[in-house]
Amino acid sequence: MRHSVSSPSPPDVPTRSAPTLTVIIPTKGRPGALSRTLATLLAQTRPAEQLIIVDQSPICSRRECGQLHAAASRPPQWLYLHEPTLNGGAAARNRAMALARGDIWLFLDDDVELDRDFVAALLAAYQCRPGAIGMAGLITNYPAPTWRRRGWDALFRRGLFRDDRQPLYWRAARLRSPAPLPVSRFSGSAMSFRAAAIGGLRFDHRLTGVSNGEDVGFCLALTGGGSGLFVAPCARFRHLRDPAGRSREHWVHQTARDAWFLFLSRRSAAHERTERIHLAWLECGLALGAGLSAARHRSWSPLRALASGKREAREIIRRAPAAAIPG
Repeated sequence: MRHSVSSPSPPDVPTRSAPTLTVIIPTKGRPGALSRTLATLLAQTRPAEQLIIVDQSPICSRRECGQLHAAASRPPQWLYLHEPTLNGGAAARNRAMALARGDIWLFLDDDVELDRDFVAALLAAYQCRPGAIGMAGLITNYPAPTWRRRGWDALFRRGLFRDDRQPLYWRAARLRSPAPLPVSRFSGSAMSFRAAAIGGLRFDHRLTGVSNGEDVGFCLALTGGGSGLFVAPCARFRHLRDPAGRSREHWVHQTARDAWFLFLSRRSAAHERTERIHLAWLECGLALGAGLSAARHRSWSPLRALASGKREAREIIRRAPAAAIPG
């Protein structure tokens, strides 16, 4: 059953120099984490105009969220949607996007803690880069992985599969410049886009449950693999990565699934040859990692995880060949 609550008065009419902000938070089974996220959002020095929460939990947290909203000094207009039949963050975001009215849409995970001036810094970064399509915050609590893992990423992740976000997070303590930094993709934990640039584009609803990868697919579909996305170093936040609802599969399973799904969902004649080479090279790296892990633990599980990740991506495409995102 669907429930919605909204404040009675609409937000002030914005000026051209003050874009309005809609915040969208999908959530499922994390009431404590959601409350912490809301507390930091509602305490912002620059409040949002609209807040949409899409709760896929069997038991909703509307009362707790309503108490936090009522206690805020400058609460935004808000909607709380209880949607237990939806499955996955992609579907929840799409549901909220149909109701969003702001000039900028900010997507938050339900397990983040925002600095008090996060929103102000994010919107200031848009003014600094008027041509930006999207702007993301900087995660400040991601430690750098081991040199072996960094070396593996540098060697085997190429082209479409290269992640240029993570090195920024590892250097967060030293990144204090107000100048936004260009990236090719965002983390879904705190990413925003101009509503006018999004148009009718939506997240790929075929990724259900623990739907990792829909953020990357959306970014690449929005920009066509080009420019226009930036990370704002002054818009800082912590991603607490609440374990509830997260995948417990071996890392090679998730990496293989995400890579194959990304390749199959946006494959085009113009880029297929190069992207296939990059995918094959990534698979070599995954096979190496899975093989070493299997030998170390004396178990076939890592190799089975690699095969199942690839098989899962192909099965998702086979079940629903018509994508929500154009490829």
